[in-house]
Amino acid sequence: MSNQYIHQKQKSPVKAIREHCKECMGGAIKLIKECPSTSCALYEFRFGTNPFLKKEMTPEQRMEAGERLRKARMNRGSGQRESQGERHETLRATVEKNSPGNIPTAQENSLPPLN
Repeated sequence: MSNQYIHQKQKSPVKAIREHCKECMGGAIKLIKECPSTSCALYEFRFGTNPFLKKEMTPEQRMEAGERLRKARMNRGSGQRESQGERHETLRATVEKNSPGNIPTAQENSLPPLN
């Protein structure tokens, strides 16, 4: 039994089409590019992407999208919106604030005398 039949939690339709094309070509991925069945309804999707969803983006838009993707990937593992770096900074500040050298003495806590 090949790995392609093992159930996955989520699989996009275009990835399922890619697997179908691979199976249709006898398991040879290299042959998918040379597919002779141009009348096949799945022909345009054989590379595992949707050719009709191409976006024209400026370099600035690419940078912004890349940054959003990096943040999303970092947040995916934590299940929270706070990034790993922000969590480390919060933890570091809490530890420094509560360390024995930073606890104010009674004299430091007293208010200055009123004039």
